[in-house]
Amino acid sequence: VLTAPATLGRTLDPLPPGPEGRLDWANRVRVKLSYGTLTSAALATVLTGVNAAAVCNASGDWEVFQFLNATLVGSATYELSGLLRAQAGTEAAMAAPLAAGAQFVLLDGAVQPVPAGLDGIRSTLNWRYGPSNRGIGDASYVTRAHAFQGLGLRPLSPVHIRGTRDAAGHLSVTWIRRTRLGGDNWELADVPLAEDNERYEIDILDGATVKRTLTSTQASVVYSASEQMADFGALPAMVTLRVCQVSSVYGRGSARTVTV
Repeated sequence: VLTAPATLGRTLDPLPPGPEGRLDWANRVRVKLSYGTLTSAALATVLTGVNAAAVCNASGDWEVFQFLNATLVGSATYELSGLLRAQAGTEAAMAAPLAAGAQFVLLDGAVQPVPAGLDGIRSTLNWRYGPSNRGIGDASYVTRAHAFQGLGLRPLSPVHIRGTRDAAGHLSVTWIRRTRLGGDNWELADVPLAEDNERYEIDILDGATVKRTLTSTQASVVYSASEQMADFGALPAMVTLRVCQVSSVYGRGSARTVTV
């Protein structure tokens, strides 16, 4: 039972992709609300999680972002600026410009998670919803088939992927992992793992073709010279690879693709 309506609306402008990990001052977007209001917040407050919102792209994927400034520019219409993009590991959802008319929802206390166990992930169920003061058979109730994907369990993509080649031609690749839980403690040497074990899969790419998949239990891997020769017939000057952390509950997490 939800006790408060969510703040909902639609975007009025296209929203291009923006930078990760720093404020996006280049892009701003107007939102026309069908319910609720928006307010500005100081940076220190936003960094505690305030003013988080989600927008849905044409593929049905949601980008979570935060905003510093919400300026009322018309009737129930706000211009949002000072954006923190791709929060909560949603960078793939902003891979292409978000078209105007996208669904918008403010992620405040009115939005509550559905209490579903691991067995319910990716299982299509019929969800029926409507006013709590009416019976479930009332005509005001709506039925929708939906499968929750359990994205809150998906490992975040690694960052700062680097590659160095030694004199023998072996390519050493390193990266920094991220965490879904407890990552804001600056006193720790590393963020918590938040998984049963540490495991990664690294795809070696030739265009869209996966030539080889390497595995590792630490934030590094060696792509040997002999493996490179077997895959490409010679030592390539550059190697494109895709790195993802693997969860025993969810499987492959969000991937990051780079050329080193």
